[in-house]
Amino acid sequence: MHAGFQAPAPGLYSTAARGKVWSVLKKLKVAVLFGGASSEHEVSRMSATSVLNNLDTEKYDVLPVGITKDGRWYLYSGPVEDLCSGAWERHSGNVPAAICPGSGLAGLVAFENGVCRSLPVDVVFPVLHGKNGEDGTIQGLLELAGLPYVGCGVLGSAVCMDKIIANRVMDATGIPRCEWDCMERWQRPELAAIAAIDFTELPPTGDLFSGGGAIGAAEALWAEVFHMDSCLFLTGGSTQGVHAALALACKPGETVLLDRGSHRSAYNALALLDLKPVYLERPWLASEGITGPISPSAVAQALEEYPDAKTLCITSPTYYGMLSDLPALAELMHRRGGVLVVDGAHGAHLPFLGNDHLSAADLVVTSAHKTLPALGQSALLLAGERFPHAGLRRAASLYGSSSPSYPMMACLDLCRAWMEEEGAAAYRAAARQVAALRRDYPSVSGPALDPARLVLRAPDGFAAQAALEGMRVWPEMADAGHVVFIPTCADTEEDFVRLRAALDAVAWGDGAPLPPPPPPPEAVLTPRQALFSPRISLPLSAAEGRICAQQVAPYPPGVPIFAPGERICKKTIAYLKQIGYNTLEDVEVVSEPVCAS
Repeated sequence: MHAGFQAPAPGLYSTAARGKVWSVLKKLKVAVLFGGASSEHEVSRMSATSVLNNLDTEKYDVLPVGITKDGRWYLYSGPVEDLCSGAWERHSGNVPAAICPGSGLAGLVAFENGVCRSLPVDVVFPVLHGKNGEDGTIQGLLELAGLPYVGCGVLGSAVCMDKIIANRVMDATGIPRCEWDCMERWQRPELAAIAAIDFTELPPTGDLFSGGGAIGAAEALWAEVFHMDSCLFLTGGSTQGVHAALALACKPGETVLLDRGSHRSAYNALALLDLKPVYLERPWLASEGITGPISPSAVAQALEEYPDAKTLCITSPTYYGMLSDLPALAELMHRRGGVLVVDGAHGAHLPFLGNDHLSAADLVVTSAHKTLPALGQSALLLAGERFPHAGLRRAASLYGSSSPSYPMMACLDLCRAWMEEEGAAAYRAAARQVAALRRDYPSVSGPALDPARLVLRAPDGFAAQAALEGMRVWPEMADAGHVVFIPTCADTEEDFVRLRAALDAVAWGDGAPLPPPPPPPEAVLTPRQALFSPRISLPLSAAEGRICAQQVAPYPPGVPIFAPGERICKKTIAYLKQIGYNTLEDVEVVSEPVCAS
């Protein structure tokens, strides 16, 4: 309480006199200030709600005074419960108010019907948080207006609000306190380190899409890692790389052999480039409950049926770690003068495990950030001798920013250096842990698997995932019969011990047989026609018979069950429900008839 507002001392007056004094003071007029032009405005409203609900109205006349975020003051007479929601500002009974310093009309004043009137106030209760409430500002105004108030004075409020000044005062006066340091926001070492490499395109710093310089040298080192002829840094993730790779390999309107298990970015590329897909279905491995690798025989058959197809685009490894025989597939395509494009987004770590799986392809896209210690969206586009570096730069520039992130590119260079020095050994240790886990738990296994990918079989994959997350173990994804983990070089021996402990608390093994994916539905329109058609949204259950205008893809893994241009059929709807389709969004369908060409 303000020093100028003190109760009379016992014995100062006679009993009768004290009775008269206390009868006057019996009901104090308390102005409660709330809200304020502060980032803690909402917190203040909640605090004021509690104060107003607990002030004894038998002892106090309460004058709530609200301050909006933009600094408007109102005498408020509405319900207390409207403070928390912010509805108090719209109350019709609000009267503009202010605190006026100086002589004459001083203190709390209200402006009603063009008349300014002074409101008697015994004490002000500032229930304000943060700036303009706890920093001495409001306290100084109340001092100038001659109004007693609750809480610290101007100096105490200002000093305590400024934590740097407060610590310096404690240091100067010998008050014990914890260790502290002062650093401006822009002086934080981690931010300063990033700022030091956040360049723009200048001759000394290089230009990603011009080639050469330090960036070019860093890219060449990555090409050596993958045993490829050239490499281009990508700052738009593997999505940018898939689009660029297909733009390099195909001409608009051409037929392309596309792995049906491709990521949705490849389906978007079909539409952007107006490509005609021939979908390759992956064989169903009933014993494992997943799809297997793309077989050379299936590709050979497709090439016989579609001899004009000059590009094969597949995913390897898949989300489940399945590897296809890329050398055999590349040989098939090369015999016909064709090109093998591989979405290897999940395979950036393979060269560091001594696996040259991806080097057989003509164009490879891989996400450094998925399995290596690199910033999000950091990716690589790698090419063999048939695709010069200049072509990679031109194609990627069509789908990427003209101001690519230099911290991401620097991170890619640092990531490679660390992997070659220390990370490769750490990854090999992780792969050994994965091999042991595969032996000890029911898992997907076999020679055609990423050695660092762990896929466990479960009677209910979603329930197993939920149980693990309850123990703060976070799998990559789950389906009805599997849980997928992506151990990396960042996982220590202690991490694997904790993982085992969590796995031991969950039921593993085979449940009901999982259904194979149904054959691709009837294609009515090309992906481009469908994606750029007029559309409406419908619940999936009401979309049967309509032409899909989008990808319907559980995510992860982001593999479409319905592709754009396909007719939505009952069998595939039932399959989505059976596997646990993980989105509640409606599906977009073509709203007007479109003639297929």
